[in-house]
Amino acid sequence: MESRLLDELEQGATVLSATNRLARTLRRAYQQRQLEAGRAAWPSPDALPWEAWLQRCWTDARDFAALPGMLLGPGQELTLWEAVMAADAELPEGFRVAGTAPLVQEAWTLVHQWRLDQAAGPGDSQEAAASVDASAFRRWRGAFERRLARGGWITRAQLPDRLAAAFREGALPPPRRLVLAGFDERSPQQAHLLDVLEALGTEVAGAPEPRPGSESPAARLAPYPDRDAEIRAAAAWARHELEAGAEGPVGIVVPDLGEVRAPLERALLDTFHDPLTHPERAPDELAFNLSLGQPLAEVPVLHAALSVLSLVVDELPITEAGALVRSPYLEASEAEAGARVRLDLRLRRRGGQGVDRSVVAQLAAATGAGGKPAAHGCPRLAGALGRARRRLEALPAHRPPSAWAETFADLLGDLGWPGERTLDSVEFQAVGAWRERVLEPMAALDGVSGPVPLHEALRRLRRLAGEAVFQPRSNPEAPVQVLGILEAAGLEFDRLWLLGMHEGAWPQPPRPNPFLPRRLQRQQGLPRATPERELAFAERTMQRLLASAPVVVASYPERGARDEELQPSPLVAGLAPEPAPPEASVPGRAWEERLRRAADLEPLHDPWGPPLGEEGPVPGGASLFRDQSACPFRAFAARRLGASAPEAPPSHPTPPIRGNLLHEALHTVWGELGDQATLRDCSPERLNQLCKAASRAAVDSTRREHPGLFGERAARLEVRRLTERLEQWLGKEAQRHTPFRVLDRELPAEAAVGGVNVKLQVDRVDELADGRWLVIDYKTGEADYRRWLGERPEEPQLPLYALALGEQVAGAAFVRLKPDLMDFSGLAADGIDEGSGGRGIKPADQAREAEGRNWAALAGDWRQVLGDLAEEIRTGKAAVAPRFGPGSSKSPCRTCPLPALCQIHHDDPGKDDLGGE
Repeated sequence: MESRLLDELEQGATVLSATNRLARTLRRAYQQRQLEAGRAAWPSPDALPWEAWLQRCWTDARDFAALPGMLLGPGQELTLWEAVMAADAELPEGFRVAGTAPLVQEAWTLVHQWRLDQAAGPGDSQEAAASVDASAFRRWRGAFERRLARGGWITRAQLPDRLAAAFREGALPPPRRLVLAGFDERSPQQAHLLDVLEALGTEVAGAPEPRPGSESPAARLAPYPDRDAEIRAAAAWARHELEAGAEGPVGIVVPDLGEVRAPLERALLDTFHDPLTHPERAPDELAFNLSLGQPLAEVPVLHAALSVLSLVVDELPITEAGALVRSPYLEASEAEAGARVRLDLRLRRRGGQGVDRSVVAQLAAATGAGGKPAAHGCPRLAGALGRARRRLEALPAHRPPSAWAETFADLLGDLGWPGERTLDSVEFQAVGAWRERVLEPMAALDGVSGPVPLHEALRRLRRLAGEAVFQPRSNPEAPVQVLGILEAAGLEFDRLWLLGMHEGAWPQPPRPNPFLPRRLQRQQGLPRATPERELAFAERTMQRLLASAPVVVASYPERGARDEELQPSPLVAGLAPEPAPPEASVPGRAWEERLRRAADLEPLHDPWGPPLGEEGPVPGGASLFRDQSACPFRAFAARRLGASAPEAPPSHPTPPIRGNLLHEALHTVWGELGDQATLRDCSPERLNQLCKAASRAAVDSTRREHPGLFGERAARLEVRRLTERLEQWLGKEAQRHTPFRVLDRELPAEAAVGGVNVKLQVDRVDELADGRWLVIDYKTGEADYRRWLGERPEEPQLPLYALALGEQVAGAAFVRLKPDLMDFSGLAADGIDEGSGGRGIKPADQAREAEGRNWAALAGDWRQVLGDLAEEIRTGKAAVAPRFGPGSSKSPCRTCPLPALCQIHHDDPGKDDLGGE
C-alpha cells in the first residue's frame, strides 16, 4: 500500500491520512525513494493528516477572503462552553460545569460530524424533550450559537461544512486529486465535503484495503500470567527479532497505550538502553519510539511549576507540598537540599489535608537559637514565597486571562523556576512547550472570556497544561515503534506484536454521549454508541492489523490488576496458539557484561556490623530489642545506622495518635488521683470534670504538634470521645480487688542486659497492698502477654521493664484500651490473679503458654532470652533473618519500612507480595 501512495505523491496528488503518524511515515518514505533514485532535489510531498488539510484550506480561504471570522482553538471553544453553561439559570445547585463541558463539546462535534440535525426525526425530538441532559444541551447549544454569531467565530466542528460551502460557491479552488489513507470509516460530514469536491471535478480515491482473509498466516496468540510478564515478553521479543535479522519497523500496538505507557517504557529501557553510552536517555537516541506523549502537566519540570503556583494561590496536599519543597526546579534547591528534606518531614508531622503558602513560608523561615535558621529552616525558599505573595497582593482581584498568564510567568520567576542547574534536553523542550502551548493559548482566551479571578485563572491554566500533549523529539525511524491501535492505521511492519488483547480492552466498551438522544446515536451508528457498532469497528481494524505484517503475535494477560481472570478478545481468540510463547525475561545486555568485567566484582556475604563500643546507652530503648528479635538487620539499620522511612502525613487522627492522646490523658488523670481509694471516693461529676480537663489538655498538646489535624469542631468531638473512654476505663480500675497506688508514671529507667545498656521509660508502676509492684504498659491496639514468650519474643518491652526495675516487680501487664475491649493482659507471681490483681492477669504458673513456670522462673527465662539478643546487638549481628520468612503471614517483613535496604526479595523473588506498609 505504501508504494501505491508514494506513486500518488510523485504524480502530485494530495494524500490525506487518518493520523499524523501515517503522514510523517509517508513523507520519510518519499524522501528515501528520491535519495535512492539519485535525485538531489524534489518537490515536497503533499501528505498531511485530515485536520491539517482542513486548517490549510481555512488559511487559503482567509487569504481569498472567502470565509470571514475567527477559528476558535480547542481551549477557546471549551472556555466559551463553560461560560454558556455557567450562565444557565436552570442549572441545579452544585452542578460541575468544568467537568461536564468537555462532554458537551464532544456532543457539539458529533452533531456536526454525523450531521445529526438532518438525520433527526420526530421521535428523536420527543426523546430529547423528555431527557434532562438532552434538553439542557439544546438550551446551551442555542446560547452557544448566538455567542458564535456575535463574536464572528466558528469552531473546528463547523469548519468542514463552511469549507464545503466555500468550494461550492467558487470562493476556493478545488484540489486536483485527493487520496485518503488509513481511514477505517468516514463520517457523514467528511463524505459530504468529499462529495462536493467530486462534483466540482476533484478526483477522490481511497488507499487499497486488505482483502478479507489476507491476515498474516504466521499470526499467533500467546497468553501470559499478568500484564507485567506480557510487557516484558513483548520488549524482549522486539529485541530478539531485530537481532535475528528483522529489518524493521517492529511494531508494538496496544489498545490502551495510555494505561501501560509507563511500565512498557521501563521494560523497553531495560531491554534496549545502554546507560554507559547514553546516560541521559535522550529520546532521539533510543532504539524505540513511543507515539503517545504525556500531558504537559505530568512532565516533572512542569508538574513542579503547576504545584508551586497552586501552593501560592491555593493549597496543596501535604505529600505534594513535601515533594515540591524538595524539587530541583525551585530557587536554591541545591544550597538548601538538606534543610528542605527536614522541612518535608516537618510538614508530614504537621498533619492535615493540605497546606498553603503561608504555612510553608512560616516553617521555612523558622529560626533557632541565636537567630540562626532552624534545622528545617530554608530562608531562600521563604524569601521566594514572600516575593510571590507581595506580587499577588498588589494585583486587582479580576483580570483578563492574558494578564494572569503574564503574572504566572512572573511568579515562577520569583520562585526561581525552572531551577539553577542546566536543564537536560527533555526539560528544555518541556519549558518551551509550556510557553507555546499553555501560556500563549491562555492569553488567547481574552477573545472569548472577560476578566476572571485568580483561582479561575489557575484552573484554566491547569486545564490547558493537562490537555496539551508533550512528545519530546525522538527518533522517528527507530526500529521499534510503539503505537495505539488507531495510530497504526495504514502502517506496515516487518514484525508486529498486539499487546493487551483481552476481552475487556478490545473491542472497547460503548460510551454513548449523554447529551444526545440514545436512539439517534444507535440509528446513525455514532462512535462508541453501541456494542454492535464497536464490534464492527474493531473487526475492521483487526483485519487491517493482522494484514500489516508477515509475522504477528497477539498476547493477553490471564489475570488483571485486581486479580480477576481475563479471557482473550474474541477477535484474536481464534488465532493459532503460540507453541512456545516468547520468554518474558530480558536478554543479556552488553553494557551489563562490560560493567561486570570492568569492575571485577566478587560477591561477599557479611552479616556482621561493627561491635558496640563503650559509648554508653545504645539508642532505641526497648525498641532495639524488639527489632533485633524481629530481624537483626532491621535493628542494625534502624538503631545503629539511623535508617528510617518518612512517616505518612496523617490526614486524620490515626490509631497511634489516638493512642498517644489516651496515654497522655491517663498520665494526667493518675497524677491527680494517685490511688484507687481516691478514685473510688471521687463523685461522678468530679470524675467527669477531671477526665474532661485531662482530655482537653491532651488534645491541645496534640494540636500544637499536629496543627493541621484537628479543627475546632473535631477537637471538641475528640475531647468528648476521649472523656468517655477514660471514664469507662477508670470504672474498671475502681473494681480491682487489691488496693493499689500509682507509684510512678513515665518512670525513667536504665537496663543493663548482656553488656548492652538502654534507657527506658515505663508507662506506669502500681504498688499493691503488699508492697509488690505491677508494671503496666498502655496499648490501644492488639496486645497479648503471649508475645513476651519464646526465643524471639515479638514484644520484649515489658519483660525488659521488669528486669530493669528489679525483684520488687511481681507482675507485668498490658492495659488494652480498645473501644470494644478494655482489660488487662498479663502474667504475675502467685497471689496476683484475676480475682485480686485485676482482670486478665494470670499467675504465671497457671498460664498454659508459660509451660508451668512461676514468675521467678519466667524472669529467669527472660534474662536468658534478652541476654542472647543483647549478645547479638553487642557483637554487631546484622543478618537479614526475619523471625518468620517473608512469605509468612506472621512475618515482620509485612510491616517493615526498610525492604528496599535489605533487598530480601532479591534472593527470594517468588515471595515478593508481602502486603507491607
